[in-house]
Amino acid sequence: MWRPGWPDTRPPEVPPRLARATAARIGKQHVRHLERFQARTVDSAPLERGSVFHSNPLGRTFVALLRRVLWLAVSGVVINGCGGEVQAPVREPDLSVKSDALYSENGVQLWSLTDPVIPVCWLTPGYDVDKQLMKESLARTWEFESQVQFTWTEGCPTTGTAKYVRLELIPSAPPDSGGGMVSVGMAGAFRLPSQGRSGYIDLPGTNFSGRLSRLQYLASHELGHVMGFNHEQHRDDAQSPCSANVNLGQAYTRYDRDSLMQSMNACNSNMSEDLSAFDKVGVASVYGPRRWTDQFGTQGETPGEILRQLADVDGDGDDELIYFHGNGVRVAAANASQRTFQVAQVWLADFGTSAGWSGTLHPRSVGDVNGDGLADIVGFGENGVSLSYSTGFSFTPGAFSFVGFHHASPNWPSALAAPRMLADVNGDGADDIIGFNGSGTVVSLSQCTGALCAASTQFAAPVVALAAFGSSVAQGGWDGVRHPRRVADVNGDGKADIVGFSEWGVIVALSTSTATTASFAPPALWVADYGADPSVGSWATADYPRYLGDLNADGRADIIGFGHDYVWVSFSTGTTFLPAQRVLKNFTVTGGSWQAAFPRFIGDVDHDGKVDLVGSRPQGTQVFLGKTFDANALAP
Repeated sequence: MWRPGWPDTRPPEVPPRLARATAARIGKQHVRHLERFQARTVDSAPLERGSVFHSNPLGRTFVALLRRVLWLAVSGVVINGCGGEVQAPVREPDLSVKSDALYSENGVQLWSLTDPVIPVCWLTPGYDVDKQLMKESLARTWEFESQVQFTWTEGCPTTGTAKYVRLELIPSAPPDSGGGMVSVGMAGAFRLPSQGRSGYIDLPGTNFSGRLSRLQYLASHELGHVMGFNHEQHRDDAQSPCSANVNLGQAYTRYDRDSLMQSMNACNSNMSEDLSAFDKVGVASVYGPRRWTDQFGTQGETPGEILRQLADVDGDGDDELIYFHGNGVRVAAANASQRTFQVAQVWLADFGTSAGWSGTLHPRSVGDVNGDGLADIVGFGENGVSLSYSTGFSFTPGAFSFVGFHHASPNWPSALAAPRMLADVNGDGADDIIGFNGSGTVVSLSQCTGALCAASTQFAAPVVALAAFGSSVAQGGWDGVRHPRRVADVNGDGKADIVGFSEWGVIVALSTSTATTASFAPPALWVADYGADPSVGSWATADYPRYLGDLNADGRADIIGFGHDYVWVSFSTGTTFLPAQRVLKNFTVTGGSWQAAFPRFIGDVDHDGKVDLVGSRPQGTQVFLGKTFDANALAP
């Protein structure tokens, strides 16, 4: 489905055909939406967000590599001595002064996109204090916002085949402001001893006013070139007085005068290492969000067997990462200021595969069922529901709660076919059990709050609260893979609502539940998007998970969809979902090579009221903070 802002290389627009087909009943094929739009096409293929789409007559292409990041350079070309940077000298005539931005005859060679490690060696001995200051600047900027990691070696090899970014430091005469020049991208900067230096940094003079901030700027700016990013001012859409000579080429990103890679004095003081808002989204899109921990990686896992969730189990306001592994449950607290997860601690030796729990047959969910501010574990086992309360530093031993929602019953055959989850549907502050099976939506209300609650009395008997969203044909034929269902408060009334991602769009049933009765309003279409059918995005496989979380801190849960090329958000107004906006060009099939085997999930790890994006893959667990989102960063 084409979105405003995609590269508009389509054939002439065909007026949308409106086909009104109101379902005879809500349960029939997910309330086919009232106005079904014809998908616009390019190369005779539908433009789809969930799956791959074409964007020009040459076939599949980058489709807007970023909306903003920093102009990638042609492999091996060199920045013009950062000539706009306060008297930056050009001391190396053997290096070209060409800069082609996104135009590239041979293509841009970035570093590894899944594990980008950039080895730097110092050609110049000494200057230990300055070197340390530059390392720390990189740690606060590019490394802080992305997976990029620089390694540092004192002294460069003079022979052999070991490649490094070979960096020279040149002292400037006081009060010279310094400058620099480096080759751009991996092909240009990654060099053998026989190929000479990759570039140099002119150190600001010892008496230069603001020497520290200038040195930090030079380090992060010049190493930004090494990462593959060009000067912003050479783009053909750069605005006067911030523009310079134009290097013709195809620009996929919008100009950003605040970028660290803008080096014109009229628009950038060149005295700060700070990344702009667009820089942060851009580098996370190109190289992936920062890896907060090497823990919880997917290496050797059977997909679906090891569960990961985010919830506040210790009552500090930040969500912790809860990891259901073979021997039990481990919990890792987040340290958002350092962008790390602490070493995981074992909170309970239960609910793991060694205790007979299967990820595909026995779902486990985490939520505050007794209203004490601590998220608890509810496990849907072979013979019934088990409950383990959080104490704030551990979980109590699992206790049997009641017979229901269990695998031994034919009504609950698997976690995928009959999903079960926790959410507060009646607004009493305690999470309830919600399950979807052949009968529709089944709810078991939490009926106890406080420290005196017990597993055996925690939940009321299950009831069918709504004859919709079920797997049977009569209930709509909702498929576990194609049609995920979520429960969250989308209208801000404090009650969790049902949101189903159907074949034709997103269907919502608002909660009308009371303290003693679970009920929902008739389902209604909120947005014709995020559906399995090609006309609404081709969100048809587990490669494209969809969740609900509040990204703008307005108290209403929004749609977060991990599509083929981008992560998308559709904000809730309380009565509908707004058109999708790009969040990040990563955590997706084409952005970082994410797939169903690499779980992506959401939660608030920094306690700012905005949901954060988290993903685990073999190397560890990465996080993109919701506060980094900028609605304009990735639009063309």
